[in-house]
Amino acid sequence: MMESGLNLFKSTLYIIAAYLGVEYVMIVALGSLMMADSFLGILKAIKLRQKISMKILGWGIVAKLSLLVVPLIIATLGQGLSFDFTFFVIVTVNILIVNEGISCITNIIVIKTGKDVKNTDYITMLLTALRNMLKSQMQKLINSIDVKNP
Repeated sequence: MMESGLNLFKSTLYIIAAYLGVEYVMIVALGSLMMADSFLGILKAIKLRQKISMKILGWGIVAKLSLLVVPLIIATLGQGLSFDFTFFVIVTVNILIVNEGISCITNIIVIKTGKDVKNTDYITMLLTALRNMLKSQMQKLINSIDVKNP
């Protein structure tokens, strides 16, 4: 039973990777780093004697999972507009991987030193840049449509 669940999970990851146009290993790397970051975040909270609750942990996991939706939105948006956004999807997944890696390293520094280190919010910067880029592209598309009044 466990093996069939694992196969279903792996198949789902393959389908997502194929849909996004990225390598399967990128999806696995991102997921692995997200799990590691969550675990290291718990250790960091313990080291800093911060309150750990299921509510905080749950929201942290929900926030991480919501980030996985961003590349899917970009890919779907591209398909809906008949554009190939594969480059943007790959860049987004790579930035998510780098961000999770930096977060893991930051958590390790905090665990080692016992001093809190501020994490730079690259994801908000990415999402803002993506929003602005897409907004700009949509405006160009709208401006390029030649509408003649009857």
